[in-house]
Amino acid sequence: MFNELFFKDKPKWKFIENNYGNDNGLDSTDMETFKKDPIASLARESCQNSIDAQKNENAVLIQFKVFYMNTKDIPGINDLINEITECRNSNIEGSRQYIQFNNMLEYLKNKSIPCLRISDFNTKGLEGVQSNSRDKAFYRLTKGNGQTTKENGINGGSKGIGKFASFVNSQIQTVFYSTLNMNNERGFFRNF
Repeated sequence: MFNELFFKDKPKWKFIENNYGNDNGLDSTDMETFKKDPIASLARESCQNSIDAQKNENAVLIQFKVFYMNTKDIPGINDLINEITECRNSNIEGSRQYIQFNNMLEYLKNKSIPCLRISDFNTKGLEGVQSNSRDKAFYRLTKGNGQTTKENGINGGSKGIGKFASFVNSQIQTVFYSTLNMNNERGFFRNF
C-alpha cells in the first residue's frame, strides 16, 4: 500500500549536492532540541502544525499509525544505502558521525522496519506544492529552517524547527511528506 500511495512511478532518490553551503551534522542544535523527550516532541509538534492548519469549524483529526515495511520494498533502497555509505565514508572512521551512519546501515539490514504515518484531516494541506515558492508552507516545511508562514500570536510555533522532531524519531533520519491541499494539489517529498 505504501508504494501504491506514494510512488506510482518508479521512485528515484535525489541527493542534492551541498555546493559549499552550510554543512549540518546529524546532531545539529535543531535535532538536539527534541532528543530529551522524542515521542512527546513528535506528538506535540505534529499536532500543533495540524491544528494550525484547520480548514473550517470542524475539529481537526490526527491519526498516528504504525506499520511495518519490508526493507527490500523501500523505494530506491539500494540508492539510499549507497548514499548513507558515502556519508559514512566521508567521516573519520570511529568518529561519532561515522558510527551513526554505520548504525543506519546496520538498521537497514533488518528484514522489516517500523514506519509511522501521521495523517491529519479537516486541514488546509500545505500550500505551494506546485510553485515551490519560498513563502509557502510546503517549501518551508520541507526545505526551510528558522522560517515559518505562521502569523505571530495566532498559531503556535514560529521558528520552523518543529519538523526536526520527526527526524529524531527516525532510526535513519528520513521523513516522507505527502499533502493534498485545498487547491487539489498533491505533493510528495522525502527529507534525509
